[in-house]
Amino acid sequence: MGFIGQFEYSLDDKNRVNIPAKFRKMLDVASESSLILTLGVEKCISVYPASHWQDEIKRLNNLDLTISENRRYMRALAANAFDSAIDKQGRIIIPNHLKDYAKLKKDVLIVGMFEKIEIWDKIEYDSVMGGTLSDLESVATNVVKS
Repeated sequence: MGFIGQFEYSLDDKNRVNIPAKFRKMLDVASESSLILTLGVEKCISVYPASHWQDEIKRLNNLDLTISENRRYMRALAANAFDSAIDKQGRIIIPNHLKDYAKLKKDVLIVGMFEKIEIWDKIEYDSVMGGTLSDLESVATNVVKS
């Protein structure tokens, strides 16, 4: 089924945020104990279960490394990746460099993206997604064409 839905949470003063119970249950069923956090393509944090991170590494390793843009992208993801375990209260720690990159403040959204999870600052998410929902037909048409 994958990770779906969006959930509002608050980032605490120790840079911890809850992972939704629904997502934690899916991770438990899959015996996933580790999450990998890294840069999202947009100003968010991408969160991968360890097994999906391995799939992402395989996909990235298939890129043509003679192209500098590919190397820079891989380097950015790898250099900024952070291994985080879910604590007993269902929280993960977000390192400062990722918090700053995603412009996280107090109110955050945890968004399911099928194979991964995204963590967004609520205001940033609303800014990015605002036009998408009002023009979903056009967006869908362009996605299907590509």
